[in-house]
Amino acid sequence: MWALLAVRPRSQRGMWELIVPHKTLVIVHALYVLDLPGAAQTAWVDGALVAATVTAWVLCRGWLTWRRPPTVGP
Repeated sequence: MWALLAVRPRSQRGMWELIVPHKTLVIVHALYVLDLPGAAQTAWVDGALVAATVTAWVLCRGWLTWRRPPTVGP
């Protein structure tokens, strides 16, 4: 999904909004099973991915993906 956003960040409607909750839920699940090996590392890595995705959303103005293009003609 990040590859699609890297190519055309403002043409993928809903992609930004799918990535952030998904990774947030992965963090919550990793914290829930924190006693398993690799869970803490998963929480840290996915936390960094959420931070990077939100930063990219702001820098790319991802909220503009929902705007409709202007209509031309009658």
